[in-house]
Amino acid sequence: FFLMIRRPPRSTQGVSSAASDVYKRQEESNQSNQKNFSEIRNKRQSDIRTIQNQIYETKRMEAQMRKKERLHNDKLKQNIETEHTAKNKMKKTTVKTKEEMAKKKLQAHEEEKIDRYKYNHCLLQTSDAAD
Repeated sequence: FFLMIRRPPRSTQGVSSAASDVYKRQEESNQSNQKNFSEIRNKRQSDIRTIQNQIYETKRMEAQMRKKERLHNDKLKQNIETEHTAKNKMKKTTVKTKEEMAKKKLQAHEEEKIDRYKYNHCLLQTSDAAD
């Protein structure tokens, strides 16, 4: 960015020479350019730091979102597993209840058969005794 400007010969660097005035103006111009360059460089570095901070913050927020999403998915999975477990328990309970009901019906039927047999047997004995 710095321009190389030719310096006047040493013999013309006297206090009153025109070449000396040109040399002084060139030095002032170079200093001004150097100051502007430093300001531009500092501004650029500041912009780069700002962008880097924004990138860091974005990545941090994305990581937080992924973590929240994983936790949410884990909770959903746990709820689904709990529901399945509850449904399976209900099915087992229902099956047990149905089995118990079937056993009770069968037992009632067997008792009814026995009662009919006893009744018929009593009738036969009564009719045999009457003869």
